[in-house]
Amino acid sequence: MFAGLILYDADSSPSDWVDSEDWRHALYPLHTPDIYGYAEDPQSLLVNADIYNTPSSHSVTDTPANVGPLRIAFWGRLDNRDKLANHLDVTQPLTQLADVEFIIKGWAKWGEDLPKHLVGDFAFAIIDTEKNTVFIARDPIGIKPLYYWAHEDGFIFASNVSALKRMKNLTPTISHEWAALYLVIASSNRENTAYSEIKKLKNGHAALIKDGSLKIHEYHVWEDNPGQVFTVDDKNVVEYRAELEQTMHDQMVSDYPLGVEISGGMDSSTIAQYLDKFRSAEDEETWGFSEAIYEGEEETIQKMLKSASIKHGYLETLSYYDVQGLIDDTYALIDIIGYPYIFGTMQRYLHFFKLCRDHNIRTMFSGFGGDEVTTSREKAPILWELYNQKKFRAIFNILPGNWVTRVLRTAKFILRKFLKNHPSQEATNVDPIFWELTPLKSKIVEKYNLKRKSSIFNNHNLHHQRHNDQIIKGDISVGLAQERLESCTLMASAFGVDYRWPLWGQRLVQKYLSTPIVERLGPNLMTRYLHRRAIDGLVPDSITWKPKVAGESTSEDLACNRAVIPHIIIMLKKIHEDLHPILEVIIEKEKLLDYVKYLEQVTPETEMVYGEISPYYIIDYTWIILGLNMWLNGRVLKL
Repeated sequence: MFAGLILYDADSSPSDWVDSEDWRHALYPLHTPDIYGYAEDPQSLLVNADIYNTPSSHSVTDTPANVGPLRIAFWGRLDNRDKLANHLDVTQPLTQLADVEFIIKGWAKWGEDLPKHLVGDFAFAIIDTEKNTVFIARDPIGIKPLYYWAHEDGFIFASNVSALKRMKNLTPTISHEWAALYLVIASSNRENTAYSEIKKLKNGHAALIKDGSLKIHEYHVWEDNPGQVFTVDDKNVVEYRAELEQTMHDQMVSDYPLGVEISGGMDSSTIAQYLDKFRSAEDEETWGFSEAIYEGEEETIQKMLKSASIKHGYLETLSYYDVQGLIDDTYALIDIIGYPYIFGTMQRYLHFFKLCRDHNIRTMFSGFGGDEVTTSREKAPILWELYNQKKFRAIFNILPGNWVTRVLRTAKFILRKFLKNHPSQEATNVDPIFWELTPLKSKIVEKYNLKRKSSIFNNHNLHHQRHNDQIIKGDISVGLAQERLESCTLMASAFGVDYRWPLWGQRLVQKYLSTPIVERLGPNLMTRYLHRRAIDGLVPDSITWKPKVAGESTSEDLACNRAVIPHIIIMLKKIHEDLHPILEVIIEKEKLLDYVKYLEQVTPETEMVYGEISPYYIIDYTWIILGLNMWLNGRVLKL
């Protein structure tokens, strides 16, 4: 991880702006990095800290890299080192060549075109002290975050927002609009943050700061080339499987034990089985980390651990009950990330990373990302695309039933599509319970046009009539997936762990986008069809060909929610007593007491199913308001 700045005014020095030790602590607040250093010149400062993980990372003995007038910081992992070595005429063993060396050599050859040649999860910065310029870039998926503050007197950048909040005599302004959007779960953004002055560099983008001017450009564009082929071909499965296996090979490189999240679903099971398949006898053992909430999950997880030969399995159940622990972890995550995060379950994973730190596990694999791209469950955009292409035979082949039933269903489908307009981006689908319970003042809802923004954000995939459009213009571009990747990356990094998402692998995503859509949806409208065929024989059939995944609320899950209600009531009362002035501006304070009155009337027989009755919404809202209030007040709430 790194942080840096360049000044435009020669009358000030970096030490007037920030203390380099403060930056180091902000980058790794809960773990001592294996290597740390900084390079300071009259008008620039670059701080770099990192954790050893891959064999080549141990060859880094001085950071940031200093090459003539250049100061170079790198954070991440490169997956195309062999190809880069060929292009850059590298002759020394690759195990002795750290990733930053490829940045140095690549910059000398390609200059600002360097990011186009890189594959992996990365962010890097290059300061040229002679030209007084900065070049920064981050990976196309957006796994390694990179934030910046374009101040009139200088340019500041860092791997996390917490570092940018350590500036002397500079305090970023909290965005009231962001806080309001956060309350309606629509604050995720590829560019904006909770602070008006602090921005994200978008995924797949690079920026050059020269003569006090910031120029940002998109260096990576996804190829939208699935081809006009509408009959299945086994070679597509073979090619996809090859890319999936290559991605796993590349991301498994580590000198330390590996961890993997096991949910018992298809995505995490794919990763666990490949770790078992490719792991050699000399490798460190793999650890499994799981949380069982829904009925049947624990049994499925145990079977998966056994199938993947994972001897060290850590299984957490009913973690909702330690409410104060969750509050403490919520605050810890806010401190790590720099502002509240949108994914309310993340704090439940902190104990996983504490265990990783204790057992020197420096890599954690996650199956997140499959649903968004390679194992997408979407049917509508594929059917729409086939309909618009007039490929009615292809529609006939994937509809359920015998041939007569499928003929009738195909005809019905065509007629219905012909008569019905496709949903548009302007759709204003609003859950009346959600808006009835929102604590936001009506004037704030109107001021920031929150109903429309929330609807567009939460229904961003509805208006696409092509599957690739849904992925490229939706899931990869809207910001929701990126925020989860960024937040989880920072959470893990705070404990010295590298979070890896193979199903978000750049080349694997591109392979999926280049595969004909007819391969993605199978007979009987079976979703995830390409991936299922690719892992057939590796992952147990009970998972590979399971028609549905776990996820429905059960009595066990509902018991968790009921058990937490007394704590929620206490939380609401304490928040009401200590509400931050900014929140008093945007929410109806007395509505918090209305929540209390409602929850005090909840009985054990009250239905708590998500989306059908309000107690769940109140619990959800309470955690959201709690996070905002603790962030603004700068202290943890104690029950």
